[in-house]
Amino acid sequence: MAASDRSVTGTAAAAAKGMRWQQKLFYSVGHVHNDLCASMWFTLFIVFLQYIIHFQDALAGYLLLLGQLVDAAWTPVVGYLCDLTSGFCRLGRRKSWHLVGSFYRLFTRDAYQVHMHSAH
Repeated sequence: MAASDRSVTGTAAAAAKGMRWQQKLFYSVGHVHNDLCASMWFTLFIVFLQYIIHFQDALAGYLLLLGQLVDAAWTPVVGYLCDLTSGFCRLGRRKSWHLVGSFYRLFTRDAYQVHMHSAH
């Protein structure tokens, strides 16, 4: 482990020790909520692929697996890029990336819905 990695880990540990128990509780609840939402999304995605688009079971599973693999590969890359930037619009680096991701998601979701409605 490089010295810079130890300092980042040490900083995160120090920040966690300085948090009140209520903050830790609410961060934990938020993380559980995130996992529950993701589980619901994956379940509905499989149902959509199988019963609406009529994909075979294996193909639907492979498509979901592909999405998880892409997410696993890109999460550290985006985290690294986020650490390199200073942010924009005085939002800071984390909120700036959150804003960019929100706009990206908004426009890609709408494009997907337009495509699905025009296909029927």
